[in-house]
Formats: sequence, structure tokens, C-alpha cells
Amino acid sequence: MKMINIKEIPLKTLLLTVFFSISTPLVSGETTVTLASRDNSVINSVTEPVLIEAYRRIGIKVEFNRLPGNRSIVVANNGLTDGEVGRLKYVLSQHENLLIVPTPILFSRLSAFTKMADPKVYGWPSLKNYSVAALGSFKFVVNKLQNHPQTILTNDAASALSLVHNGQVDIAILNQFEGKRLVDVFGYREIYAAEPPLVNQPIHHLLHKKNEHLIQPLNDSLNEMVKDGTLHRIWAEHGFSK
Repeated sequence: MKMINIKEIPLKTLLLTVFFSISTPLVSGETTVTLASRDNSVINSVTEPVLIEAYRRIGIKVEFNRLPGNRSIVVANNGLTDGEVGRLKYVLSQHENLLIVPTPILFSRLSAFTKMADPKVYGWPSLKNYSVAALGSFKFVVNKLQNHPQTILTNDAASALSLVHNGQVDIAILNQFEGKRLVDVFGYREIYAAEPPLVNQPIHHLLHKKNEHLIQPLNDSLNEMVKDGTLHRIWAEHGFSK
């Protein structure tokens, strides 16, 4: 697996090349796709191996461009990559050039991470009584919190958890899988994910519309991985369970 980092290239420079790439779909005989992938995201450790296997089954190799969250989806939408590794379905309304592969590659449980003994968190309205940290690049969460009076937006999940650890906010809203991994990494033993999760939604692989012809074979490949147990095996190998 080859990793390409174009993080330092200005977005303006990248977009200047869109004319040359947006109209160039993968054609018969090509064996590699390039996918935008959010940097500093723990869930890449699951989603990327899933896609490597799904593409391998249809004879295609995968390269990943690691980019900040917002830039990743913009670059994919403008056809500078062949698609984006994975997002919640709601992003399609904002990025009309991207198409969904129907079979989920993972599930996103959004949970309230806290060190409070008994938080009363039962849906988004219940957060009004707490100060909250969330990722600024996670627009689904940002939109849910737009009227929340006590919100701090951070650049990454580690920063959000640090605010909880230091007592600067009551709760961090994070992907449960990623949050638990980081709690272990940093040894924040007092922080845990409150139950039930706020959201449990499927994460889908996205392709630029120039590659629409890949949707059906990729979906078939992912369905085969569900049926033969490969998808759940990859999840389990990386510490995720549905």
C-alpha cells in the first residue's frame, strides 16, 4: 500500500488541476485508484483495510491521499482523487459530485465522552446543560450543535479529549471507536463513553461520479465480504464490533 501525502499543497493549486482530472474516469486496464482520506483519523485503521480488500477482489490497487477533514472531501468532490474513503450519507447533499457505494464499510457511533459520574445524555437536546467539545471538521456534529451555547471546536479528537481530561469541558462528542482508542493511548482512565450513543449510522465509501461504473462491482465485492465473514473479521482485527 502506497501512502501519498499532499497535505502541504495549497488547495488552490490542487483545484487548478481539476480540469484535467475530473473528466478522466478509470478505464479498462487501469489497476489503481487514489482515494482521499482524512488524516489523524483512527478509523482509517479499519476503513482502509476494508477498501484494500474490496478493490483487490475486482483487480484494482488503492493509494491514499491523507488530507485534513474538510480538504479531503473537497478534493474528492472536485475529482482530484477517484473518491473518498468513507463518510456519513448526509455529506452527499453538500457534495453533489460524489456517489455512494450502498454497502457500509463501517458504522459510526457518536458518543459523549466524559468523566462525570452520571451524565444525563439522551439525545442532542440533552446536551444543553453541558459544555461540549467537538471536531470542527465533523459538519454533522457541528450542525447539531450550532445553537448550543457552550461549544468548543477542535482540530482533532485528541484535543477534544484533552479538554475533558483538563476539566475545560464536560463532554467531547466523538466517534466511539476513535475516542476509546485515544483514551487508551493517553491513559485517560477517568474518561469513558456514555451509553447509549447519540448516533449509530453507517459509513459509506464515496466515488467521484466519473467512476460511477465502479459502484456495482465494488458493492458486489463488499457484499461478498459480508457473506464470507471477511468484513467482520477485518473489523474485529482492528478492535471494532458492530
